Amino acid sequence: VDVLVEHCLFSGTVGTPPQAGVDIEPSDPGDRLVNIRFRDCVARDNQGSGFLSNLSDLRLNSEPVDVVIERCSVYGSRQPGLRVILRQDEGARGTFSFLDCTVEDIRHAGAAITWDTGSPIQLGFFGCRWSRVAKTEGWASLFFDLTRALDAPPGGGIQFTDAQLFNDRVVEVLGVVTTDPDAYLDVHGTIAVSGTEPATLTQPLLPNVNVVYQGGGP
Repeated sequence: VDVLVEHCLFSGTVGTPPQAGVDIEPSDPGDRLVNIRFRDCVARDNQGSGFLSNLSDLRLNSEPVDVVIERCSVYGSRQPGLRVILRQDEGARGTFSFLDCTVEDIRHAGAAITWDTGSPIQLGFFGCRWSRVAKTEGWASLFFDLTRALDAPPGGGIQFTDAQLFNDRVVEVLGVVTTDPDAYLDVHGTIAVSGTEPATLTQPLLPNVNVVYQGGGP
């Protein structure tokens, strides 16, 4: 509760998984992620992700989540730059936001989201920029592993606002693994792509995400 981390470097993490620069991972429904702020921090050359959060152990009776990662940067991670995990639909309420974050030179996806879209948490990426990500063959720039309980009400959703992506090779912008191709209308937003033109601009499983190619150059 009430954590502020500013102007810190998280570099060279290796050893015990998840090997992330920062791992926000409550292990009990009673744990509280309230007024948690990371600002102007850098995660560089970590064996895992730059910023990782696993919220799967929270429940509906957990205190609402309030986490903001703002103006933070990720460079050279060997796993997805930003990774967020919530595998069950009866998780906590609240918001988890990335504001004006930058991810560059990542072997895997710039962001990877493992999410039950029935979750009440609102996950948002606002003004974030990804550059030269998905360098490993087979990865998309942004990757989604989505589930949804069939009887779950609409969740908080996943939102991309003012997102920008620059790539210097042909890669898929959006990659999706799903167990129910009709359940994922709660992923919204627009992603502006520049640099090398992507192989495709549409992802039928994410019909509310609009990918717009703006031509060559960063």
